[in-house]
Amino acid sequence: AFTHVGNLIEELASRDELRRADKLFELGILLSRFKSLETPLIFGETNRISAYLANITNKNKLYEDYVVTELKKWSRHFMLIREKESEGMWNQIYNQARLFGNMRMRNDFSTQITNLINNAPEE
Repeated sequence: AFTHVGNLIEELASRDELRRADKLFELGILLSRFKSLETPLIFGETNRISAYLANITNKNKLYEDYVVTELKKWSRHFMLIREKESEGMWNQIYNQARLFGNMRMRNDFSTQITNLINNAPEE
């Protein structure tokens, strides 16, 4: 489903008739749901999501700033969930590692996002 969500949200992000607030809302929902997902994403979903993130953050500084804020919060999120070790927790950590790995392989993120991703701990 996350591959299809990535495809849909990418299509919506390319629509000029959709307001920035709506695109920001969609971005927020995607990142929030991704962080809380306890099932593994192992079929290329993180590659699709990283492509969407690169595209949206290059459209407008507002989206870049939002993603930077969320990336900074991400490590705090994992400190909290580590207290409750479970299979779901490990899936969350590995999903994040796969997403960040896909983002590292791209060369179309801003310097600010690239620096955050490169300095993120790898699991």
